[in-house]
Amino acid sequence: DDNPICMTCPLVGACIHSSGIGFGYKFKRRSALAEGRLRCSPSSLPHPDGFDYQGSLSIWDDTRIKYSDEIVASNNDFDRTLAQLSTARPELLVQLQPLTAKLRAMFDGEKRAKFGFSHSQIMDGVIIPDLDSLLAAIREILTPNLSELIDAPDGINTTGMSAKDKKKWGSSIVNVNRSFRGHTKQSNINSSESMPSNWLVRLLETIVTSKGYFRFDRGALVVTIPDDYHRSIVRVSKLNLFLDATHNREDLALELGVNPAEILVISQPVPTYDNLKISLVTGMGNPTKDRRDSMQDRLDALGQTLRDRHHGNIAIIDKVRSPDSGLWYRDSRGTNAYKDCEALVLIGSPVPNLGSLSAQFSILVGRQIAPTSDDPEFKAYINRQIVAETVQGVGRLRAQHQPADKQLTIYWVCERADLPVDDVVAAYPNCQHDRVAAIDICLQTGTATQQLHHKVAQTLLKFGAMTREKLANLTNLSPAALTKYFSQLGHNFKKGSQLLLKALYSSRDLF
Repeated sequence: DDNPICMTCPLVGACIHSSGIGFGYKFKRRSALAEGRLRCSPSSLPHPDGFDYQGSLSIWDDTRIKYSDEIVASNNDFDRTLAQLSTARPELLVQLQPLTAKLRAMFDGEKRAKFGFSHSQIMDGVIIPDLDSLLAAIREILTPNLSELIDAPDGINTTGMSAKDKKKWGSSIVNVNRSFRGHTKQSNINSSESMPSNWLVRLLETIVTSKGYFRFDRGALVVTIPDDYHRSIVRVSKLNLFLDATHNREDLALELGVNPAEILVISQPVPTYDNLKISLVTGMGNPTKDRRDSMQDRLDALGQTLRDRHHGNIAIIDKVRSPDSGLWYRDSRGTNAYKDCEALVLIGSPVPNLGSLSAQFSILVGRQIAPTSDDPEFKAYINRQIVAETVQGVGRLRAQHQPADKQLTIYWVCERADLPVDDVVAAYPNCQHDRVAAIDICLQTGTATQQLHHKVAQTLLKFGAMTREKLANLTNLSPAALTKYFSQLGHNFKKGSQLLLKALYSSRDLF
């Protein structure tokens, strides 16, 4: 009843006692919390200070613990905050100048970095004297007073009116008061939406307390701060049960701030996957979201060839949104949309945004970690995220629920030195797995040079030694092109073809 925002709503009275079109949240919430069982987002649960969880079993169904929050400041937020300070206390801006000048250069695009600028990079060389006092002064100026921001609605006071007048004017008074509430509600919404991001106070708090992390990424300043709400519910619940097929004890312990030994892992026997084959498709690197048109053309060619091979009963999960494919992190987990497909193409490796991941990990371990850090714990943390997401992606075919004689295939199009292939394969016991060059599936996936090399190698491997003219005829190449090709390898046609054929016979999987 003391919520100033609710009290400006024209339907607040009805919302408390009933529900209908456009109202009823307060009534439904009160009714739900009175039940013995409740299903909702953990962020919607009551705070432990006002609710008794001591007899509760909290079941976290495929829900990750939220342990941090982000405050994002745009260029406009940056300018508005500095303008507000310059009007109220211009001398404070002078003290902040070493930091604000550096941030200004980033907002203006004068400085750029692949993964954005990390906490340590922003603070490198920045010295702000008497920061505690500076923070206190800035907090007083920039922290909004919500009681002043939220206006109470005007209305007609019926105190002192006669019963006759109340009866005569009652419906009109109700309508006028409802109109006043509606106008006030919209005014309050506009006021709250126009509030600038309170980024500066949070940023300075992370410097003073060393709790938090900030970075500059994709044209915005992002301040990541600890959020203890979920953890507090876990701590006061009598028992917590986490249902998640790919999360692991180490990361859950980090998120909860407990020793891994405090977590009991319960699992069912893992089924065998004799009907599943995982093929790592090499030769195309690690396709990212920002790719050249030539790479997209090669991927399209591969996709069409695989569609033809599986008679269209195939799906694709990619990093690029398109009508013909799903998206990593959206369609790679928690869906049965692909359970009837006989094949699934996973394009690229699901590496999270390293800037965001370094901020999250810094919150968890309590020390600053840059996106490019070689910290072994951070590297292992990244690897676990990739493995978990890829295992989820492979699981979209639901092989364990398919007939044993229904052959299912995963094509994982990715190639990088640290790709955790063995960890992904280990999650699917008895599955078949191999590596196949993309150019062996579809010639158009190779570059012009690769396609030429592949044509020549495959023809020699199939027909053996031959004249230059015959090889030109079989590969649809000119004799001059073949001469140039072998000269680039350092030999004439006769010597070069003999050496290449010998290499092919000794190691057939080279090409």
